[in-house]
Amino acid sequence: MNEMITKPRIPVIELNTSSVGIAQLKRREGLRLHAYEDQGGTRTIGYGHTYGVKAHEFITEERATDLLHSDLSHVENTLKHDVTVGLYWYEFDALASFVFNIGAQGFERSTVLKYLNRGLYRDAAMHMTSWSKVGGKLNKGLWQRRKDEVRQFCNDPTVI
Repeated sequence: MNEMITKPRIPVIELNTSSVGIAQLKRREGLRLHAYEDQGGTRTIGYGHTYGVKAHEFITEERATDLLHSDLSHVENTLKHDVTVGLYWYEFDALASFVFNIGAQGFERSTVLKYLNRGLYRDAAMHMTSWSKVGGKLNKGLWQRRKDEVRQFCNDPTVI
């Protein structure tokens, strides 16, 4: 008998972003030690930090990492508050990256969350790609990021 045994998903309240997830998020965000405006016109620094960034600000890599962990804590709290179904650790990591990028408000009104909370995991993952626009236009970089997040969520490098 060659049955596949599937482990149950973990209650989201018990999950945090893994070291693998943090490394992937750092790669997706990139590190910029000088303040800059992202493609949407938001002042940004470090690994995608946007709150209270001043023009011409400069930070160290250590400060950028501290800001990332602080921002990620807010993202994890959003996931723990809004997601009502269990997740595998890699699903949580992918969602953390997604929410980090689109923000808590975007996630809370998204079809991704609606499908997810109905237990429609694959549908939720596929709807992540709809968040690939800047100023109403498809953005190639965001499209690639979303494809990467979907692959991570599905734990399958062949998805999309």
